[in-house]
Amino acid sequence: MCYYITATLPKGTKIDTLVPIFDNYEMTLSPVNNENVKSQLPFGELYFRPTQGYCDCDTVLGSLDISQKHEALVDSKKVKKLRKKGWSKEKINNWITEKMLKERAKKQKKDKYWPDFRNQQATRWINFLRELLDTGLTFRVGILIHWYNGGLDSEEIEIKKTQRVNVESINAEVLMNLKEDVLYEFF
Repeated sequence: MCYYITATLPKGTKIDTLVPIFDNYEMTLSPVNNENVKSQLPFGELYFRPTQGYCDCDTVLGSLDISQKHEALVDSKKVKKLRKKGWSKEKINNWITEKMLKERAKKQKKDKYWPDFRNQQATRWINFLRELLDTGLTFRVGILIHWYNGGLDSEEIEIKKTQRVNVESINAEVLMNLKEDVLYEFF
């Protein structure tokens, strides 16, 4: 279906004090009532969707991580045909990787505006996260990217791990290499 970015804030964060920052970056604080995800977060953690578009499929966050697309191709009809032809797992993985790298190169060559868009979006996220944390109104912001097959409130998601990241160490490359289903806590 679509990629969505969701976010977390610590229990007790005064949301109303952060609204001007969210507004400044054209973000929102739309609550997500996904009990499956909330059960994996610290008690009382605020869980919401920060972006305003229909979905986040064009996000720069995690855009260089090819593991999700790789997994989707492993389950494709084409790969099933290759298995029937006797292709080994290694040969299939090499074919998938080569295919994805060619597609990415083709897309980036075709879209001459991609580098500018990517850098603008990464800078926007960096500035947003830093401003949120620099206010002193919160000490941590979590970001979670997931490919949804169902609804935001009903999707079964397993958070693979939580990774803490000092906001001063983030740059475009860090954001573009975020992994799906990993909760990144920026502090």
